[in-house]
Amino acid sequence: MSKESTSTTATIAYSALDQIRASRESVIWLTALMKAIHTDMEYEKGSNVVAPASLGQYIGLDCMSLLDNRTIELQKQLDALEVIRGSCLFPGSRDQDHL
Repeated sequence: MSKESTSTTATIAYSALDQIRASRESVIWLTALMKAIHTDMEYEKGSNVVAPASLGQYIGLDCMSLLDNRTIELQKQLDALEVIRGSCLFPGSRDQDHL
């Protein structure tokens, strides 16, 4: 494995880790929103749930879109790396369904 390939692999891996960390933050936000909605349902009979529910929907859809796009980008980078190396690094990776 050449030094250039190793650097590229590391760059792709770090990029994936960054996306996972960002996605974790979105899950934290969604958890907080769901807690607020639950509390409002319990104590206020749901009189204030429309705004947090809409925000939660937006965050969820935004996160899914970002993850879909990053997955496609990272897969393209890995596929290009496979072509450069002339072998299949991740068997079956092209056969996986996208979310």
